[in-house]
Amino acid sequence: MRTCERGSEVIQFVIVLPLLLVVLFSIMQLAGMTLAASQVSSEITRACRQLDVAGFELAADKERFIEEGILGASTQLDPDRLQVDRVGWTSERTKRERAVRDGGVIEEQATVVEASYDVRYRLPAIADLPGLTERVLERHVQCSFVDGRAIEIRQEAL
Repeated sequence: MRTCERGSEVIQFVIVLPLLLVVLFSIMQLAGMTLAASQVSSEITRACRQLDVAGFELAADKERFIEEGILGASTQLDPDRLQVDRVGWTSERTKRERAVRDGGVIEEQATVVEASYDVRYRLPAIADLPGLTERVLERHVQCSFVDGRAIEIRQEAL
């Protein structure tokens, strides 16, 4: 009788082990994807803060300029997984006069630059699990700059 029980325990273990491994790898994959998504969002924000507005306005390939800015702000993102497209921007010089108490006028000038672009990052996979591999994180980013300083950064899912 003991040999039958021991044999059935081995068969149960052989059946359950692959399921446990799939659950374990799925949890590890989801944790890795969450970490990568957090890193991408953080690096996008950092790249916007550090963006060279004058260089951006003069750059011939704006997609590449933004991509290099994001990768330059990061040491952990894989360059082959990152893609930037649909870069749009506007630049406007504003001029305003304000009266002061002594009857004089103060002239204020500012350069306002609005940049927007789409970022796609293929999330890394540790195992080939259906539904969890080849996932892509997509963000639409809008940055507003006044006189070269970032004043607003917005990220939205595509």
